[in-house]
Amino acid sequence: MELVNLRVSQLNACAYCLNLHTRAALRAGETTQRLGVLAAWRDTELFTSRERAALALAEATTRPADAGAQTAAYAEACATLSYDEISAMI
Repeated sequence: MELVNLRVSQLNACAYCLNLHTRAALRAGETTQRLGVLAAWRDTELFTSRERAALALAEATTRPADAGAQTAAYAEACATLSYDEISAMI
């Protein structure tokens, strides 16, 4: 969840939230390597399919201008995550 929070903070360019969620992710055991490449998560193999689905959904709901991307991200999330997990994220 902290990866999602951090990615949304990156998209929103919120320095306070970036600091808060980076510290929380590190406390939760996240690696600095993964945090360092989070903005380019699509271009690395460091994230699981579940994490990728969650990140795609987070991006689509944070920047909903592209309805097609939002629909695709939701479909991918439904195939990978439980409804409770999707609900918690949104």
